[in-house]
Amino acid sequence: MKKRFLYLAMGCLGFLCLGVSYAWGVFVVPLEKAFGYSRTATSLAFTVCCAMFSIGVLLVGQLAKKLKVGVLMKMAALFVGCGLLLSGFTRHIALLYLTYSLIAGIGIGMGYNILISVVPSWFPDMTGTATGILVMCYAFSSAFLSPVVAKLIGVLGVQMAFRVIGLICFTGLFLVSFFIRYPNMEEYRELPKQKLRVVEAHKEIETGKMLRMPLFYVYFALVVLIGGIGLAVINHTSPIMTEEMLATTALATTMVSINAIANGSARMVWGMIFDRIGMMATWVLICTFGLAAAIVVCIGILSGTVVIYIIGSVLAMLAFGGNASTIPLITRTLFGSEHFAENYGMMNFNALFSALFPSLIGTIQNISGGYRVPGMVILALGILTYAFYLIFLLLYRKEFGREEK
Repeated sequence: MKKRFLYLAMGCLGFLCLGVSYAWGVFVVPLEKAFGYSRTATSLAFTVCCAMFSIGVLLVGQLAKKLKVGVLMKMAALFVGCGLLLSGFTRHIALLYLTYSLIAGIGIGMGYNILISVVPSWFPDMTGTATGILVMCYAFSSAFLSPVVAKLIGVLGVQMAFRVIGLICFTGLFLVSFFIRYPNMEEYRELPKQKLRVVEAHKEIETGKMLRMPLFYVYFALVVLIGGIGLAVINHTSPIMTEEMLATTALATTMVSINAIANGSARMVWGMIFDRIGMMATWVLICTFGLAAAIVVCIGILSGTVVIYIIGSVLAMLAFGGNASTIPLITRTLFGSEHFAENYGMMNFNALFSALFPSLIGTIQNISGGYRVPGMVILALGILTYAFYLIFLLLYRKEFGREEK
């Protein structure tokens, strides 16, 4: 069954194309210079894109019952390609919200849900590893696309860059659509199965019932907290190091790159760990990393020690990457595969809440005049995260009546 690795490779290509949203920062300054947009306006474009991403993820959950995944992937390719292409013809910020934020954002969300739902189904023996590889490609996509976009802008201008990158992403995603399908029953029987005794999905739970389960909301809160702490560290590492600790800009920039590598690499590693030790053992490690990160980050900020903050920042990225890679795995384990696309669509709304954390930390920093109080807020959020984990553990045992073996 070697063709499954071809499907995995095509899934990686798809995620590299979908990661175009992470390259938005490269467009910001050229757009502001060309059309006089404010920083608030360009920041809102990215925020709305993130919101539409969640809508796209949820949309696939509904359409998957009626349309084949290959057709849905072609729709995603059209949304992403047309959204970016049309952005290259707009001069008014409101139209950019329509083309880039709305149309492309929905397409990115659709493609993400399709790939994360379908490709791992070819790897019942290493679902965690396959999922980790996919989301690692999504995290690393900015390292691939950002230089390409920057070069296109420098040579062709910002509008033409939108058009070219739109055509590139459409071509890549449209090609991927011909390799995206679930294995049939005969193919599934031939696939190697998990050798270790890791518990599979406990029940097949439909979305309506899932939304009535306290376990869902506690897990949702955990995902929001770990994701929010990670995003806060990502967004504020540079100013924390340069303004609070008086580190050089070069060191702060290097740290941002190290965080990106830690975040991306952790996604594949945590997927492999999930395959080895199962859901609950993996999840307690991620939550422990999250708590440790909050403690060390706070100590680093309060003491003004760069080395301690760097360690805490890396720990936060390891927890953040683990959180991102295990959301689909844990959702599938807790609530089953039959309704995964719809259930994952609901779970993915966590991104809307996590995205508020960097603004919260920034607001507190403005009010307090430094990062000491925000550092203590991050510590409190880390403690709250572990408290929610303990609640999650109690509800899990109550719901399923047993632990993983």
